[in-house]
Amino acid sequence: MTLVNPAWLLLSGLALLVLLLHMQRRRTIAVPSILLWERLASPVRPRSALHLPPFSWPLVLQVAVVLLVAAAFARPLIGGAPLPDHRIVVIDASGSMRATDLSPSRFAAAIDRAEAMLSAIPPSSASRVSVLTVSGTPQLLAARYAGNRGLLDALAAQAAGDSGTDWAAAADLMRSTLVPGESVSLTILTDNEAGAETIAAAAPDAAVTIVPMWGQQPASNAGLTASVVSTDEEAGEWRAAGTVWFSGETREATVRASFQPEGSSGFLDWGSVEVRAASEAASAPFRLDLNLPGAGILALELPADVAPHDNQLRFVVSPAPRKAQVLHLGPPNEALVRALLASGAVDIFEADALPADDGSFDLVVVDGVAVDRPPATNALYLGAAHVAGEAAPTGIADPVPSHWQAEHILSHAVAWSELGAAVGYRYAGLPGAEVVVEAAGAPLVTTRTTRWGREVRVALELRGAAWSEDSGFPVFIGNVLRWLGPGFGSAVEPTCTAGVPCPLDPRFALGAVTGPDGARASLWPGTAAPPDVLPAGYEPAFVPKAAGLYRLEAGSLARLVAVNPPASEVGLPGLQTATMPPGESQPTPLRWWLLALMLLALLAEAWIAGRGNERFLHRAALGSSSPFHGRRRALLGLRVTAILFAVAALLDLRLPILP
Repeated sequence: MTLVNPAWLLLSGLALLVLLLHMQRRRTIAVPSILLWERLASPVRPRSALHLPPFSWPLVLQVAVVLLVAAAFARPLIGGAPLPDHRIVVIDASGSMRATDLSPSRFAAAIDRAEAMLSAIPPSSASRVSVLTVSGTPQLLAARYAGNRGLLDALAAQAAGDSGTDWAAAADLMRSTLVPGESVSLTILTDNEAGAETIAAAAPDAAVTIVPMWGQQPASNAGLTASVVSTDEEAGEWRAAGTVWFSGETREATVRASFQPEGSSGFLDWGSVEVRAASEAASAPFRLDLNLPGAGILALELPADVAPHDNQLRFVVSPAPRKAQVLHLGPPNEALVRALLASGAVDIFEADALPADDGSFDLVVVDGVAVDRPPATNALYLGAAHVAGEAAPTGIADPVPSHWQAEHILSHAVAWSELGAAVGYRYAGLPGAEVVVEAAGAPLVTTRTTRWGREVRVALELRGAAWSEDSGFPVFIGNVLRWLGPGFGSAVEPTCTAGVPCPLDPRFALGAVTGPDGARASLWPGTAAPPDVLPAGYEPAFVPKAAGLYRLEAGSLARLVAVNPPASEVGLPGLQTATMPPGESQPTPLRWWLLALMLLALLAEAWIAGRGNERFLHRAALGSSSPFHGRRRALLGLRVTAILFAVAALLDLRLPILP
């Protein structure tokens, strides 16, 4: 036998208080007058002495109630395997765990099961506990935690999102908690047996229990995958096409389209299409042609069913592809203009100096001139361009690349070995700069990310250089534009996937994001003030847990991002027939039986006392004419209250807690 909370056994000491009260108890006798007794009373009062009370069933039952309450609070467990050295609980927190074929949901049922398991661990136990939730980004809630203090509150605060599951990453994370030679109990609560087997394989010596989290019958569900394209920009014609995935007995559904015009506050019904699958088919394609009046948000959705995570998709659309607004500072540069226009997604503006509203541009190209301050946006410095106050670059002749980072985005499809340039420049070292291409120790292409966006410096004179006329130069400029962030050249803003890092325009690196629930969070990790130059290799991103619309803000810059569930989570797993590994036998809690005995003891004691000397179960004794009616009513009220609390405990009812 194991006691989860042995300290509660000290409560049994109250049985001595019950005995003491019975030892001092006086018998009450009703007499017509006490005058005669006062005359016969001795002037010297005898010393009171404590004597053991006479045997009575109310006394026995009251002592039994105290002992049973103490035993129930101590929560004894019998049977089952001995506690392992290390207990690991893995909980699937993917979108499909939001399904309601288990009440109130698969995930809530998994949390309840995990709480029951962890509650059975005595606080004084030497057994270690690790708890892991698996989503697109697995999270270790507890690693080799001693006991269970605080873990139940941490579990209760968890919620399933709309993401998929990275079981391989979860297995690596769990493997980091293992210590050679210890006994391990591994419990996996999931609706994905293939993922559970991946976790189990990471702990081959553990006693594995896979708890299937799905209902007894196949749940009828329809899930949606789709994409949206513009078919005629001038006419505002769009096409939504995709697939509806069915499970259970469902084989038909209605895909509804709704549209929220930019600047409005609500969605309008915009069209629908009926989708039917063959009797044995698990999916059916659909196509929906729409005419949209302009920019806005397009939503595709299915009727509500047991799995809410795969019923809706959202897209942020514009009447025309979004173009990068590029400001060029410096003498005319035809090769640069041709390379920018080759991307097909730019509008080019010329200026002699940096304007006050330079932050409204997506890219400022500083071409061979000095500027009085860094641009408040993405910047491309060419040739001898620099910021006033920096050491002016010095020229170097015939720079030949000797080393480059082939994996960097700026090097994609660029043959640096064929670079031909008559003049290069040597810059003073820039804080936080990363060298992409160098020539004999002199950086030719450097990059860094600042609080205002990307900064690229190309220390080559392009006017008259062979490279500026080569096909590799437009490729390089295209790489620069792609590095500025997603979305240029498309009428549909790139969507992100729940549970997966969502790449951002670097100008939002120090901004904030507001989720579909209205919660606002900083995009900069940590609490320390961000530097002007961000760490090398830092890529601004955030990991959305739930699908929906997110609003990004940084200064005057704002953008909507649609987040949709991963295609891998569309559909509803469950009722698989794979063989599950045998798990350890669980101990049997005695708490319910102890509470049941306590309730019986309370009822018996109330009946015997109320029908006996205390008389509070006699109607006449409770009447106002009885000299002890107040006391008897109080005794009856206390016993009724005790019985009601015992029933509530037996039914495991939660009492409301005032804030």
